[in-house]
Amino acid sequence: MLGELFQGGSRVGRCTVGDLGTDVTETEAGRQLCPGRPDVCFGARSRASELILGVAGIGWLPKGDLPQLILENLTWIRGAEVFTTPSGEPPRQRDFDITLSAALVALGCNVGVEAVAGNVPALHSRHITYVIDNFLRPDRLEALNNRLLARQSQLAVAAAWNGGHMASVEGQRMVAPPSAVQARLSSHGATHVTHLTLLSGHAMGLRSEVVAGSAHTCLHVLDVLNDRRISALKATSPRSQHRQKIVAEGGPHQEIIFGLLALSGYIYAPTAADITDMTLARMDTASGEDYGPLQPATRNKIDTGLIERHWDEMLHLVGAVHLGRVRSADAIRMVVRNSTPTSLGKALAHYGKIFKTAHVLDLMDNPEYRRQIETQSSRHGQRQELAAKIYHGTEDRIHRYQTGMEEQLSALGLIVNMVVLFNTAYIDLFLEKKASHLRPVPEEVVRSLSPFLYRHIHMKGRYAFELPELSDSSMRAVEDLYDGPDDEMGGGTDAS
Repeated sequence: MLGELFQGGSRVGRCTVGDLGTDVTETEAGRQLCPGRPDVCFGARSRASELILGVAGIGWLPKGDLPQLILENLTWIRGAEVFTTPSGEPPRQRDFDITLSAALVALGCNVGVEAVAGNVPALHSRHITYVIDNFLRPDRLEALNNRLLARQSQLAVAAAWNGGHMASVEGQRMVAPPSAVQARLSSHGATHVTHLTLLSGHAMGLRSEVVAGSAHTCLHVLDVLNDRRISALKATSPRSQHRQKIVAEGGPHQEIIFGLLALSGYIYAPTAADITDMTLARMDTASGEDYGPLQPATRNKIDTGLIERHWDEMLHLVGAVHLGRVRSADAIRMVVRNSTPTSLGKALAHYGKIFKTAHVLDLMDNPEYRRQIETQSSRHGQRQELAAKIYHGTEDRIHRYQTGMEEQLSALGLIVNMVVLFNTAYIDLFLEKKASHLRPVPEEVVRSLSPFLYRHIHMKGRYAFELPELSDSSMRAVEDLYDGPDDEMGGGTDAS
């Protein structure tokens, strides 16, 4: 069985539907690969999306205030319906959607209730505070997010973005006060927490969590994935021969993480730059297979006997993590003592070598697979830039954690998803209009578009809670495509 896993690992690790990254650049010398540099590729991808949509895109995307965008999203998904009082009663306030939008802006933009309060009853500060205290509960916010995900999954352009076979987990380290429960002292003398985000292959946030200290993201991957409240990740990945691939940063004991994720039904897929050791491994059996040109490169042996002896223990450990009885970071600490793996840890590492070797071979041999992973990894940088633009209420922005900030981070994640859905919907409409004018956009270009554009959205100082005029299709009327140049095109500034 283990031999079949090894021989088939390269096939399982490959994804037939992927995303076109920008880690391949054209130079005078030809095509060059910039592996592991999503920071370099990110700026190019954002500019490429603007240029692709440039003639009738950025100038053609509907402009407006952020509250208007939120109200339009709530109209599309009938979002106000998911909110109830703690006793299960529906809201009784008139224009509840306006009050809800104001509450989300107050929290997600970090501007406070007074900044969004107005003279109309729906915008009275006491009504907004009441909605925050009684309606913005975690289960209701999750229900609203699920409706956003369902709406985006119906759009054709979203299906072109990694096809639901890939997701990623990224951590943003935040400075925290020493009094915070989850704060941990770093080697530099500062206290930190880490904000983890699970991002789907369609660029939508599925879940976020704050964990203690500035630990490596890869140590907490299973904690985020195994949350039983998360069904969206499985819903976006139709049953097929392809396992869900999880892109995350590298860290210590990487082969153990490969093994834990494989036993949990996932494929750990770090970028080339995040793989700490590119060593290949092989299994030697009684028949003595010849690996041909790879024979000298695969001197590292996989101890199948060690795996078989600890197989039951490995399954028990993964089961405990899956049921939430043990956190994945703690599970790794249990099998590694004083930086040295225990016998069970070594068995997990040897099992992980099977999938790590298959992954490294795919990175070397399959440029499309490599681009998919780099693209998914770079999306977190784009999402964080958009989140920082939205969360503009203080000079420190989003880099400082305060006790109880999880409520604000949840509201911020919802607003970011609303911006992504808004952009996805109108990009989809843009592509439909291009096709109707017999000028379809090539498929490889569609896969490279970014849904994290924000230049057309007013973020600061304008809080007009008015639903824009929508057509029969519940979308804004947009101008016809034209062929004139867009003199507003430029870098990454927004419309604030």
